[in-house]
Amino acid sequence: MKHLCFCLAIVSALVWPVAAATTPSHTIASSPLQQLDSNYFVAGQLTPADVPALKAQGVQVIVDMRPDGEAPDQPTSAQMQQAAQQQGLAFFYIPIAHGTITDESVGMLQQVLAGKPGKVAAYCRSGKRASRSYALALASMKDGPSQAHINQLLQASGHNIDDLQAEIAKRIAAR
Repeated sequence: MKHLCFCLAIVSALVWPVAAATTPSHTIASSPLQQLDSNYFVAGQLTPADVPALKAQGVQVIVDMRPDGEAPDQPTSAQMQQAAQQQGLAFFYIPIAHGTITDESVGMLQQVLAGKPGKVAAYCRSGKRASRSYALALASMKDGPSQAHINQLLQASGHNIDDLQAEIAKRIAAR
């Protein structure tokens, strides 16, 4: 049954168009995993208990964008890194304070993505910082997509980036 669910998840990821009006979400214990494109997923707070399910869904990299100590009930980045390593997954800690996505954090995410890591699950408290950081990273990439495509990816997943339009345009112009 486990293999059947995994196969169905892969088939649906291949068949489901990225630009659809709604994007697929995969359920894990703590937070739904939202697909932004074929290899980038975002979620709210994840826990070590979620990591085996992420691996079963084909995730190869976990990116923790939530600063340690932001909430008393969140696992630490060290706990998440240990859980990822136990499952053979890569783990990156790119803490982004609420409301502040720095050039440094965008650059760190670009480095992760430049390694062509396969499926990436990035998380924060709600998934908002993880999705907004991805939009800025895409806009900053030398051969990244157009502004219209970035908007389409984020809007299809229900993430509003209207306030980032000028910054996205600036980063694309600087490529």
